[in-house]
Amino acid sequence: MSTRTLARKLTAASLGLLLVSCSVTQPIVAAQGPTGLHDLARYVLIIQELPDGRVTHDWKPLKYFDLTKFQYARAR
Repeated sequence: MSTRTLARKLTAASLGLLLVSCSVTQPIVAAQGPTGLHDLARYVLIIQELPDGRVTHDWKPLKYFDLTKFQYARAR
């Protein structure tokens, strides 16, 4: 086997390994919010501005909030 053939095979194997390592999927993370329309009533969308001016959002389960302080006063 010539040195040139060995170098080509080694290069091909290295590129194949690189391709496989870059295409490995990330682990599946559990959903962090509603997964469909049926879940919307159980979550709250929190939109927050950070001190540096960026805006973030996150879905939180409704059970962590006291919604009584957000209810409107009844009209008399």
